[in-house]
Amino acid sequence: LNARAMLQKAASVSVSVASVQGGKVATVRVVNESGHKLPTGYAEGRRMWLMLEAFDAAGARLYVSGDYDPATGILTEDAAIKVYEVKQGITPELATVIGKQAGESFHFVLNNTTLKDNRIPPRGFTNAAFDRPGMRPIGATYADGQYWDDLNFALPAQTTRVRATLYYQLSSKDYVDFLRTQGGPDGATLGAMWDDLKSPPEAVASFDITWRPL
Repeated sequence: LNARAMLQKAASVSVSVASVQGGKVATVRVVNESGHKLPTGYAEGRRMWLMLEAFDAAGARLYVSGDYDPATGILTEDAAIKVYEVKQGITPELATVIGKQAGESFHFVLNNTTLKDNRIPPRGFTNAAFDRPGMRPIGATYADGQYWDDLNFALPAQTTRVRATLYYQLSSKDYVDFLRTQGGPDGATLGAMWDDLKSPPEAVASFDITWRPL
């Protein structure tokens, strides 16, 4: 209970909607309200993503980005999705030495490079202060002093309601499947446990906006 309450204080979400030719555009701002990168912790499997839904006046869902299937544990990575996470890997030089495949990897001990780190920095962020391994953004650009991220979504013209929800998941299916195949009996046991609950995502913050159709 306390962990969930703390998690829900870690971020805030706001949404604005503008009409454009042929449709609407929703701008979502995700603000890091914590004192560390959002999300923080070990890279393996931890992630946050934004689910953006648009509805018409009758309540029918017209659009979704970041849809998650609780029955399978699969996050649909559509063209507009934003997942905040760290992805580590093995360089080609090391891969040659240790006989492993270069690129993205969940081998925590063997990984020697970061391929992606687009986590939102905290207040007080500067590129100079964070310019070191494990701290600098990779695959994302944040200006000095920026502790938020703005996202734009193109929506159908019939949209009259938008809901944005920021989710956090402790263990992704990809990570657990890696442990299931590489972790021996313990990995198989963990995989079976994950199959029962699938590390259900926690809603960190949300914003819902509705307006009357023209």
